[in-house]
Amino acid sequence: MAGRKLSKGVRRANRMGRKFATGEANLQRLIYVIFVVALAIVLIRGAVSFHSLKAEERAVEEQYAQLQEEKAELEENLKYINTPEYIERTARDMLKMVMPGEVLYIMRDGTTKTEEEVKKQKEKEAAESESAAESDEAKTEGEQP
Repeated sequence: MAGRKLSKGVRRANRMGRKFATGEANLQRLIYVIFVVALAIVLIRGAVSFHSLKAEERAVEEQYAQLQEEKAELEENLKYINTPEYIERTARDMLKMVMPGEVLYIMRDGTTKTEEEVKKQKEKEAAESESAAESDEAKTEGEQP
């Protein structure tokens, strides 16, 4: 009989041990789940940060390219500004200077032109009016039966 009581006691202890073991297993599972969730959160945050940094990098690269284009334009402009033609044009326009022997005309709109520029403009206007007259004549000749 003592063996029976012992076996019942052992059975109870085994059951208690299994319950305790299952509690430990559940606790371990919970710790693993918490660890996996925390790891997932860290990885997701890292991915989001990575993508936002990549977008910022692309924006900075675009801005850099735009500034390089602007720099090239400014360098070309600087080359032009240092030419004698630009210096002469600026002296004529801003300072109202003329070469010796030239006549300066001040127009009603405030612009200035030399005698040579006025002649060129008149020739251009005359050529335009002649071509307009010729095109009008061609139209009228084409319309007549």
